Amino acid sequence: MKKRWLRGVVVVLLLVLAVFCTVRALYSPRRMGPHPLCNISLDFMSWTMVEHPKEDNPPYPNVKGSGRESLREITKYMAPKYADRLLRDYAYVPGLRPADPTDLVLLYLNRPTRYTWHGDTKALSRDPAWLTFSPCFDSPFDAPEWCPEDGRRLPPNEFRARLQRTLDFLKEEDRPHWQEVLQEHTAILESTDE
Repeated sequence: MKKRWLRGVVVVLLLVLAVFCTVRALYSPRRMGPHPLCNISLDFMSWTMVEHPKEDNPPYPNVKGSGRESLREITKYMAPKYADRLLRDYAYVPGLRPADPTDLVLLYLNRPTRYTWHGDTKALSRDPAWLTFSPCFDSPFDAPEWCPEDGRRLPPNEFRARLQRTLDFLKEEDRPHWQEVLQEHTAILESTDE
């Protein structure tokens, strides 16, 4: 009787362990992609209000065209644990302003993700896509696959097209340090080839 009971306990424990391992594997960061941060737009707006309080259409941070160094300026307005994630998981295109066209890419997760926002509970059912944010951070609520802060989930070909359009825009508008931005993000474009 004791052996039978002990075997039953072992079987139940093994089943619980198997379920735990399966769920953990399904939701692993490698499978799911990076997890978006909450309220990035507020951090960008805080930066612009402090750095350019009197401008209607202030430039976002641009430290010599370096995406990482420019993004580091935004981290001053974030909790340290979020600042680390921002620098680790996001790529930033310096040189844009809030009133620039909404089909441009200001910020994007640096690899495809299944998430649409930080509280996403249906991410497992989606294929990975590039999550991008436009310069205005203003979301139309009726957009298909709505994402907060004007986020867009894009397939690789559309992501490359929008990023290229952004780089072309910076060059045409002769924005500060556009050459460095072009060099940094052209490498990213080439690395995302299908």
